[in-house]
Amino acid sequence: MNMDDGQAAGRPRDGSIDIAVIEATRSLLVERGYAGFGMGMIASRAGTTRQAIYRRWANKALVVLDTVFAETTADIPDIGELRTELEMATGALAKQFNDPVARSAVGGLLADLSADPDLHARVRAGLLEAEHARVRAVLERAAVREEINRDTDLGAVVEAIGGAIVYRTCFMGEEADGAFVEAVVDLAVKGTRKEPE
Repeated sequence: MNMDDGQAAGRPRDGSIDIAVIEATRSLLVERGYAGFGMGMIASRAGTTRQAIYRRWANKALVVLDTVFAETTADIPDIGELRTELEMATGALAKQFNDPVARSAVGGLLADLSADPDLHARVRAGLLEAEHARVRAVLERAAVREEINRDTDLGAVVEAIGGAIVYRTCFMGEEADGAFVEAVVDLAVKGTRKEPE
């Protein structure tokens, strides 16, 4: 997933530079934190130039977003049971944010997103809405199977799950392990369960 679609037409892009930039950014995030480096340091670590990076990404935030969220979460298969599907979805999200690279990036990214409405809109359209839709699809299937209350606010449930994972990993600095994932899913299932009529 490349959050920046601003590449100009011309000769094919050298993919080895992309890989080197992503690897350099990963190591710098862990070593120095989001605020501790800029495009020049990325270029030096990657063995390329600032100009080569700017031809691919408009700013550091977009480089970091592609570094942290390069592998998007796969759609959750229809297992036919809400708890199992939510455990898969929540577990995948936890794996993503348990990564030390993600933990190092989120605080700085949030600051940049709040200061740049255009960047926020691009990230929302290119990443957040897709992640939101994956978990919402699980809940929508459960609604069709009448596993959850028909008046459940699905968006609020999705945000509660995502918020719990991000808060645990990026703000509390603790791993969202299997027990935590199970606890989050348990709360979601109990909170949405359809009561017998």
